[in-house]
Amino acid sequence: MIAKQAGFWCHRGYASSGGHAGEAEREEAPGVPKPELEFHSPDSSGWERLNQTGPGVYQKILSRDPEVGNYTRLLKYEAGADMLSDGILTHDHWEEVWIIQGALTDVTLGKTFPAGSYACRPPGMKHGPYKSERGALMFEVRYWLK
Repeated sequence: MIAKQAGFWCHRGYASSGGHAGEAEREEAPGVPKPELEFHSPDSSGWERLNQTGPGVYQKILSRDPEVGNYTRLLKYEAGADMLSDGILTHDHWEEVWIIQGALTDVTLGKTFPAGSYACRPPGMKHGPYKSERGALMFEVRYWLK
């Protein structure tokens, strides 16, 4: 069943046919044009390098809404990598980040955030730039609200 909560559409449990929602009783979720993907293991390919020199910073797009631009990605910093050349960041979208492994340092704040740390940034919030001395893996969701 698909239910609307706080302006977002979300999946609720299984279809009454005994299968997953999306099979016999599929309902369209307005405003959610990302692809339907069941659990799977994204392979090791598809990583795109984001910085030009030194240890790498990479992203792997997991899903994307081509109309609005919303996407979900993995972001990986190799040990010693940084994005200092980006300077302090601001965006015109929401950004949620969860550090899965390693640690990430916000150079402006002079603070290091370990695995398990979470950030929810509204449009216009200043953050970064970042570096990671021992590497980091993050799960990130970016979305624009219309």
